[in-house]
Amino acid sequence: LLAGISDRSAREQQQLSLLQTEAERTSIEIMAKTLNVNLMGAIELLGLIDPQIKQEASSGLIAKDAHVLSTLTTLANFFGAQGALIVSKDGIVMSNWDRKNTPATGFDVRFRPYYQIAMQGQSNVYAAVSMTNADRSLYFTSPVYSEPTKASTSIGAVVALTDVSHIDTLLKSRFDIALLLSPQGLVFASSRPDWIGMMAEKVATQRLAEIRALKQFGTMFAD
Repeated sequence: LLAGISDRSAREQQQLSLLQTEAERTSIEIMAKTLNVNLMGAIELLGLIDPQIKQEASSGLIAKDAHVLSTLTTLANFFGAQGALIVSKDGIVMSNWDRKNTPATGFDVRFRPYYQIAMQGQSNVYAAVSMTNADRSLYFTSPVYSEPTKASTSIGAVVALTDVSHIDTLLKSRFDIALLLSPQGLVFASSRPDWIGMMAEKVATQRLAEIRALKQFGTMFAD
């Protein structure tokens, strides 16, 4: 009996070790997919050198200029993004292109960390649920600089949105059950669609109120 228990324990530890290794390998692959250096490099360049994007972010174009929307459309289509935005210094969406034709112009995004970090002069990637269409998205954001140098002041932000469904597909291809948890313990992506939006453990009412206040997950906890 002792020999059997010992053998089972050894097998369990071996299996756990294999799962841990695979989880770490998958996390690196997800990181590579979410930190899209080519897309980030493109929006950083736009925020650095494009004069009409600078004008749109700082004071808005005097006339409706197709060049800005054309630039956003080209950017999104080239990298397979779901949408692209220009955000002003005050946190208002000045221009947007969306694959689903969902308007976002005029939205106030000052509460979004991606905007706040961009106004500090830093590029970033932020996971959240879109306010306009309730899609789970990754927000690639770079500052719009007042001058063609990163040492200048940030006067707005260029944002590109990508879909998270490819992460669901990656998780499904590797495991029977796999979850990608947010820092708050929310299932943001999963091999099981019915688990998306659920909490990994029971949370107190006050904690739920704090998560709602973030507005990061849209209406997932509205009720």
